[in-house]
Amino acid sequence: MKERNLLMAVYSSVEYYPPSLNALTNLSVVFDKISILSRNVKKNEWNYTSNVENILSGEFTPIREVEQQPMYWKVISFLRYTWEMWKIIKNQNPQVVILYDPIPTLSYYLISLLSNKKHLVWYHNHDVVEMSQVRKYSVNWWAAKIEKKLFQSVNIFSLPAQERKSYFDISLFKGKYYFIPNVPAIALYKKFYTPKTLQDTLKLIYQGTIAKGHGLEEIITTILPQKIKDKHLELHLKGVISESYKTELLQLAATHGVANVLVFHGFGAYQDVPKIASECHIGIAIHTNTDTMNKTLGTSSNKIYEYAAVGLPILLYDNRHFREHLEKYDWAYFTDLSEESLKSCLTAIVNSYTVVSAQAHEDFLKELNFESYFLPVLKEIEPALH
Repeated sequence: MKERNLLMAVYSSVEYYPPSLNALTNLSVVFDKISILSRNVKKNEWNYTSNVENILSGEFTPIREVEQQPMYWKVISFLRYTWEMWKIIKNQNPQVVILYDPIPTLSYYLISLLSNKKHLVWYHNHDVVEMSQVRKYSVNWWAAKIEKKLFQSVNIFSLPAQERKSYFDISLFKGKYYFIPNVPAIALYKKFYTPKTLQDTLKLIYQGTIAKGHGLEEIITTILPQKIKDKHLELHLKGVISESYKTELLQLAATHGVANVLVFHGFGAYQDVPKIASECHIGIAIHTNTDTMNKTLGTSSNKIYEYAAVGLPILLYDNRHFREHLEKYDWAYFTDLSEESLKSCLTAIVNSYTVVSAQAHEDFLKELNFESYFLPVLKEIEPALH
C-alpha cells in the first residue's frame, strides 16, 4: 500500500495553535507520515508521535526577536521557508497539504507555479488579517493581499468562526467549506476533569496572551480585595506577558493590597494547560477590544471551551456577539466589568457552583469537543489516500 503522507505548513510554530495540535492528534492516526513545516522560532514541547517530523526553517530565533527584525531579514526568512516547502513536496509528494494562514499559502502558490504535482489542499484560517494592521509591501502584506484569491483554488476551506466567512467570497469557492470551532479535544482534556466543589478560596484564572482588554485591571481593583460569600479570591494568570505589563499589574495589585493573591504561571507546553485550569474554579474569557478578531471570538476563543472542559464556569464580556453564541449555557456569565456586575456574577456562580460546573463538562463531552467537528473533514480527505 502506498505510504500516506501529509504536509502541515504553519509559519510560526504549530505549538502556538491549540486547534492545530488537536488536528494533529486526529491526523496522526490516519497518516503514515506527517511533516510539519514551520520557522525555527520555538523549542518543541508537545509530545509528538513517532510518525510526525518537525522540519524547522532557519536558525533558531525566538518569536519576539523575529518580530523586531528588519524587512529584508523577513523576506529572506520567507524565501528559505518556501524553499523548504518545495523540497518536502518534491521528495515526499504528500497526498494532502494543509496550509495554515496566508503566508504558507503564498509559499505554496509560488511553488505551484513551478510544479505540476497535484495534492488535496486544505486551507484553514486561524486569524483574519486586516490590511490596515500590516506594513505595506511586507511579506504579511503580500500574503494577505492575495489570500482571498488563493483560497478559491483549494479543495477544503475551514474557519473557526462563521462570522469570518464575510471576509472571503465563498460564492466563488468551488471546494468544500467546514466550520471547525476552536474547541478542545476529548483526547487531551477528559482526563483532567474531576467533579468540583468550593473551599475557602475562589480561584479565578485567565489563560492566553496576557494584555490589556481582558478586564484584569477591573478585577484587580474592584473584586479581588473583596470576599464573595465569605470566600477569599485569587487571580491566576497563565500565558505570555510583557515585563512592562506584568510590572503594571503588580503595582496595581500592590496599591489595592492584593499582590499576594495575584499568581503568574508563565507560558508552557499546551499539554500542561489543562492541569492548571483544573485546579482553579472560574475561567475569565473577557475580550473588550473591537478589532475583527475580538469581535468574532464566540467560537474561536479556545480558552472559553477549555475552561468548560474541566468544569469551570466562565466570565464573559457582555456584548451581543458573546450572548448570541453562549447565552444558552448555564455556565456562561456576562459582565460589563462594573463592580456591581462582577460581584453579581461571582455570587451567582458560587450559589450554583456544583451544578453549573458539572454541566460545563457534560456539554464539552456532548457537543463542544474537537473530535465531533473534525470527523467530517477526515471523511472528506479519505479518498485522496487511496
